[in-house]
Amino acid sequence: MPSRIIPQNPIILLMNEPIPHSPSPSAKVNTCSCGVPLLGFRITRKFCLECAKVRGRKATANWYSKNRDKVAAYDSARYEIKKDYYSEQSKRYHAANKDEINARRKRWESENKDYLKEYGIAYNKTPAGKARAANGRHKRRAKMKGSGIPSAVIVQMMDDSSECPYCKSCYDSGRKKKSLDHKIPISKGGEHVLENLLICCLSCNHKKRTRTAEQWIEIVSNQQKSARPLPEPDA
Repeated sequence: MPSRIIPQNPIILLMNEPIPHSPSPSAKVNTCSCGVPLLGFRITRKFCLECAKVRGRKATANWYSKNRDKVAAYDSARYEIKKDYYSEQSKRYHAANKDEINARRKRWESENKDYLKEYGIAYNKTPAGKARAANGRHKRRAKMKGSGIPSAVIVQMMDDSSECPYCKSCYDSGRKKKSLDHKIPISKGGEHVLENLLICCLSCNHKKRTRTAEQWIEIVSNQQKSARPLPEPDA
């Protein structure tokens, strides 16, 4: 049996459409604060659609700023109820957009280096930052413990080293300090053995961070090539 088609009330259809009329010169036309005339509406309006959207967004942001505790409590309760669902959603999103997320993070870090530096200094002074640093030192010492390398060997390596293998800076000037570095960082699975040790300047050791020696040598060589002046053309 075919479904019954209910005709629309023409009066309702007419009320939902704007009124096409041209106001007389003596009639008063309401205008928005931005200067847009408010024509074609049966009800009285004070703002145009664009201004109403802007005012609505501002009102929403103002409400959220005044009710942060209420919003935080609501979000926490909702997260606890659907914790597994949100966790799976986050894992799927990060797996599907890994490259985009890393690029966005690196771009943000490059644009906010000063902020990150100040934040890191302030965080390291907090109890949580101090505990994290101490935990890292304990883990590092535990991995290096029992390596069997005498201190005299490390001292001899320091004395024999005359320049940094990364930046090729000499230690004779006194501007560079020597430091012990691991070719493959301990955090990346490297061992504290003699074959994995080298002496480099303290500046390169800090900038190298968790990179391998080969990766840092490539980065330094590329930086030196870009900073090197171009050769003059032959006459």
